[in-house]
Amino acid sequence: VHSEQGRYVTALHHFEKARKMLEDMDHDLPPTFEAAKLLHAIGDVHTFSGQAEAARACYEHAVNTLKAAGQALSDGMAEILQSEGELLRRRGEYGQSVKKYQEAMRIMTHTGSRASPKAATLVQGVGMVLVAIGRYSDALTIYTIAMEIFEATGTTATPAAATVLWNMGQLYGKQGDGNQALKVFALAGEIAHETGTAKTPLGARLLLGTGVELKKRSKYQEALQKFDEALSLLKQINSANSELAVEIYWRIGQVKGHLGDTAGELKSYEEAQAKGTSKGWRAAVVLAGVGELKLKSGKAAAAFHIFVQ
Repeated sequence: VHSEQGRYVTALHHFEKARKMLEDMDHDLPPTFEAAKLLHAIGDVHTFSGQAEAARACYEHAVNTLKAAGQALSDGMAEILQSEGELLRRRGEYGQSVKKYQEAMRIMTHTGSRASPKAATLVQGVGMVLVAIGRYSDALTIYTIAMEIFEATGTTATPAAATVLWNMGQLYGKQGDGNQALKVFALAGEIAHETGTAKTPLGARLLLGTGVELKKRSKYQEALQKFDEALSLLKQINSANSELAVEIYWRIGQVKGHLGDTAGELKSYEEAQAKGTSKGWRAAVVLAGVGELKLKSGKAAAAFHIFVQ
């Protein structure tokens, strides 16, 4: 529950407690489905909190545990492979990511789960890889297939389906179809409210996506309101130091720049720097924003140093 609501530190504390209890009983984690599921969950928390190596180690341990338990061709194994694919996608290893997704789908075909909500989330992962490499049209086709699976299984009113819709909305935004993006974000928002997941990172992403589209239309005050709501939500669920928060602060800085609030713009970028890591595209765009402000204020040397960073 804590993990689903974005409280990753608390989630990890409970998962580690559970792991210690199992280890105390058997001196080591027993080769059971439950042990693999626990390792998988811990790996997911590490993935979402940016601890890639720790996540990879947990997934490998989970895979070996399932193999030792004689469940190498189970839905549980497919789910772990899917998580590995997600981790690799986040690291930019797209070819390896797709291989993991394909391996997971082969197992789902073997177990008869190919036409299930779990398969839809797996298909979505492939779509996200396609977006990352710029194949937007193919990605939209994949997302549509995922939604068709949800519809066929009567599971459109679920957080998983809302997540696919959020990805579709982002894609429509990238393609310049702001109207469709806002419609899809609104539909995903309705599902999030219906399923009690509006106050989770998903809810914050939907507010962020809506704000971005409003900013494109120069509706700066409305966009700022959405960004502020997203930040407030993240603070409520103890995710104010997440990478998602970094992006929101960056977006707020952009809007404040358009409104002529240079001090507010710089403050937002500094907040983003304080919350995020020193790596990744978010860190780069935040630094670029600070550099531009330094350049505008006549501090060329300082700006140059920041742009090099």
